[in-house]
Amino acid sequence: MVGDDDWVCLKDGDVMFLRPDYGHFIVKVIEKYPDAGVFTCFTNRIGNRWQLWPGMFDVKDVTLHRSAAERVFDLNNYKTTKLKKPISGMVMIVSKKTWKQVKFNEVGILKIDKDFSIRVLQHNITIRRIDGLYVFHYYRFNEGPKSTTHLL
Repeated sequence: MVGDDDWVCLKDGDVMFLRPDYGHFIVKVIEKYPDAGVFTCFTNRIGNRWQLWPGMFDVKDVTLHRSAAERVFDLNNYKTTKLKKPISGMVMIVSKKTWKQVKFNEVGILKIDKDFSIRVLQHNITIRRIDGLYVFHYYRFNEGPKSTTHLL
């Protein structure tokens, strides 16, 4: 169903885009950086610091996350950063070409993003973080950073 030159946005069910123009914005970034095979973005809660927007981890007011999304966009606009480390897959925008070349392994739901992004990098395919895109990630929101309830 997906065309050979198309892209797919995969996201966790507990991720919320905070800007109404996010789809158009993502398309423009893809057009600007056609060398990439995978894109990701910033968020408030994630295990690795290269996708974490500072100071937002414990913020409970979603309207402040909405303001952060505007601030991130204003600061970074259409810039991206080429990443050389694996990503957390709360948001992964993947080209079909990359998907066909690398494919997902059946390594378990909690490891599939890291495994896939490691193999993308091993294939010398570019992963870029969209520096102007910040999403709200509900991950461990009420339970706290050490909670393991998401593993059940």
